[in-house]
This record gives sequence, C-alpha cells and structure tokens, in this order.
Amino acid sequence: MSLRLKFILITVSIILGFGLAMMEISLPMIERVLLRYHNVQGGEVARTVAGHAAEPLLAKDLARLQLLLDNAVRVNDEVVYAYILDSSSHPVAHTFANGFPEHLRARADGGRQSAQLPESKVNSIQDIVVPVLPGGQESLHLGLSGERPAEMLSQTRHTILLIMLLLAIVGTELSDLT
Repeated sequence: MSLRLKFILITVSIILGFGLAMMEISLPMIERVLLRYHNVQGGEVARTVAGHAAEPLLAKDLARLQLLLDNAVRVNDEVVYAYILDSSSHPVAHTFANGFPEHLRARADGGRQSAQLPESKVNSIQDIVVPVLPGGQESLHLGLSGERPAEMLSQTRHTILLIMLLLAIVGTELSDLT
C-alpha cells in the first residue's frame, strides 16, 4: 500500500471518527432540547385552549366548547385530539370521530398539568393535561404528536452525515495535493 493511500485512509478515518463521536454526543442533547421545547409549546397551547374553554364550560355552552376543541385540532398541526373531562371524569366535549375512548377516562388526573413522558419517546403522542378552571376538577387534554421533533432530529442526523461526507471528500482531495 502506497504512502499516499495510507494518508488518505488515515484522513478519512479521522474525519469519520470525529463525525461519529460528534453524533453520539450531540444527538441525545439535541433530542432532549427538542422535546423540552415541544413540551413547552404544547403546554402553552393547552393553557390557551383551557383559558378559552372556561367561560363556555361555566355557561354549559357545549356547542362553543366543541367548536373550540375542533378548531384547536384543525389549526395546530401537532394537536391530534382534544377533550374536556368534568369533575367526574366524564367527557364534556371531544374531537374523536368514533366516540370517546373509554380507556382515556381512567387516565384523568383531576385537573393537574401532566406534560411528562419519557424523553426518548420522540414519535409518541403526548397527553397534556391542564385544569380548565383554577382550582376546579375539570381538565382539558390535548394529544400532542411527536412527529415534528422526530423529523427535526432526523434532519439533524442527515446534516451531520452530509458534513462528514463533505469533509471526507475535501480531506481526500487535500491529501492528494501532497
């Protein structure tokens, strides 16, 4: 094997090694930041919808509540469902086309915010729970899709791989000049 070929192989190996190490170190951190940001945004959307739902809930205006939930799902690409449970964990309004899933009623937590899911669940649906009324037992649930953070993480991974490839090509060309 010629000295030139050895130099090229060493250069490419170093670049790929550093690139893979960078991916191993940075991608978990990037994933945590993306999910934290995603959770904050989801909580803000849920609190906004809950704030707008308080008056129609007190007035028992179910048509306005339904319109509010339908709009929350329609306007926000990441919201896949929305529902409000009363103090007895019965659905007041929901956006499920085939009726309210009974297994969701058991997950009600009495109106406290619940935005914790394992941070490695990038593609899952997160159920965000916020109280509709201060101190009340009525709760708004928003299902937040994890697709956007997963797409952003995938794009980041592809970008790092592309940079590694470009650096390997440049390194090979530069080593050719020697």
